[in-house]
Amino acid sequence: MIMPFLRLVIIYVIVILGAVLFFKRDSVMPLLGMSWGSNNTEVTAPAEAPAKVAAPVVVVPPVATPTVTTPQPETAQPPKYPTEQTAQITTATPAAPKAASSDDIQTRLTEARQAYWNRDLTGAEARYKGLVNDAPDNADIKGELGNLYYTQRRYSEAAKYYHKAGLQLISDGNTQQVMGLIGVLQSIAPDKAADLRSRLSQ
Repeated sequence: MIMPFLRLVIIYVIVILGAVLFFKRDSVMPLLGMSWGSNNTEVTAPAEAPAKVAAPVVVVPPVATPTVTTPQPETAQPPKYPTEQTAQITTATPAAPKAASSDDIQTRLTEARQAYWNRDLTGAEARYKGLVNDAPDNADIKGELGNLYYTQRRYSEAAKYYHKAGLQLISDGNTQQVMGLIGVLQSIAPDKAADLRSRLSQ
């Protein structure tokens, strides 16, 4: 009973060895000293390792450094006396500010009046003061700033601008409005009223 089993095992071993020898003949035969097929054995060179691909070389162009030329001591000396060119540079006068146009003055005067009517007295005061600076020959602006101060009971400031408005009206030849200002000034600043009255009589 053991013999048939051993025989079967031996047959399997022989079949497996035969299959291995058949399929692996290229590697097993040289080990056993045998050659398969013809006596001419081909010697195959080992496959070369793939060549390494060189990384691209990035060439950075050199940054050009600015050349600074130092002036020679002879030419680096400043002139002893101001030349005509340097005198023109050092004595240049700033440009005079542009005078405000009449349309601009009228627009700003409307804004100042609107602020006064809206009871924004601080905003109205700032606008009127700017207008007095930009339009010094306008008597109405000075008079309205005087009115603003008068409504706030700031009588000394009101008298100051009523007096300025009166002087401008005398200069403009508008005596009728000056008389109205003299009447108001008589109650808050009699000395300023007397000054306008004396100027009218001249």
